[in-house]
Amino acid sequence: MIMVKGSNMATTRILLADDYAQVREMLAALLQQDGYDVMTAGNGVEAMAMAERQAPDIILSDILMPEMDGFEFCRRIKEHPSLHRIPFVFYTATYVDEEDRRLAQAVGASRFIVKPAPPEVLLEELRQVLADYRQQRLEVPQKPLLEDRELLRMHDRVVEHKLYHKIHELEQERDMVAAYEQRMRHVLIAVLVAISRAVGARDAYNEMHQVRVSQLARCIGQEMGLDAEVVDGIRLSGAVHDLGKLHLPAEILNKPSALSDVEYRLVQTHAEVGYNILKDIDFPWPVADVCYQHHERWDGTGYPRGLKGKEICLAARVVAVADVVEAMTHHRPWRPAKTMEEAMQEIEAGRGSRYCPDVVDATLAMIRGNRFHAWDQEP
Repeated sequence: MIMVKGSNMATTRILLADDYAQVREMLAALLQQDGYDVMTAGNGVEAMAMAERQAPDIILSDILMPEMDGFEFCRRIKEHPSLHRIPFVFYTATYVDEEDRRLAQAVGASRFIVKPAPPEVLLEELRQVLADYRQQRLEVPQKPLLEDRELLRMHDRVVEHKLYHKIHELEQERDMVAAYEQRMRHVLIAVLVAISRAVGARDAYNEMHQVRVSQLARCIGQEMGLDAEVVDGIRLSGAVHDLGKLHLPAEILNKPSALSDVEYRLVQTHAEVGYNILKDIDFPWPVADVCYQHHERWDGTGYPRGLKGKEICLAARVVAVADVVEAMTHHRPWRPAKTMEEAMQEIEAGRGSRYCPDVVDATLAMIRGNRFHAWDQEP
């Protein structure tokens, strides 16, 4: 432990004010290790109340704090009839200009230290302030050096200048975050496109099936009036909903006759396989859940987990209907394509049992209202 020369550190009480809990804890640990009795506060209001209850020997304060900033806290200490002789030290990372230093001196501070000072520098500055004060080499201001009106003008000017720069910094940070999020979004979309193409490399039908399901699911989401970001998630999830079929033998995927019970159970595993492939990727959309749930049914008769109603995520409910409509209206090796109206009759018959009523209503309204044309442009 480094001892302060000429002082009894065991009885030296310091009041530490800083609005960041992590900074308070770090500084408190440093000061306690050096022998101080530490009191901590999160802003000037708390610190002022603590000082009035139990006067410290020295105050170490940040400046930029909520409710009451460090300048106002120092000014009130220096105007207090019984606290005005306490040495006051500013420790700040935000207010670092010469004008800030002049205001700190004007409100009565004994020192102005810029964060992050090395621990030994901070401790030595505090030792020096206390030693000079106790040996009467330091005249601690007993009141602010300027009149209230002039102090307020100076304070407002400093704070306004600081806020302007802080707002500018925050705007720059916001723009950087937005640009980063946009880049990450493009990367994630590229990942999903690559995954979709990987499915198509094994089975051209399944590639186009996923493309068409994605198109239809997007349009259903728009018809339902969902937010654009939700619709985008539905579109992208639909593009990879059958990812788990990568593990299925091509002869089963393209079998020209009905599947056996064993083959059908094997096909059913694609939902969980797709989920397991994607579940650890932090997509901003429920991509993995759609892979897992697009064969669940509103009444709980689906697979793999027998979810029902709103236990099934909204995107999966939309993709489930789009999946059925696309599958019915396109040719497969074991059966010819059905008409769009036959597909509409199927989902209408399953409204409220197999399929989510809201999704069915939107699909029927869109198709029968002739508002779906995406497949007209398919390659």
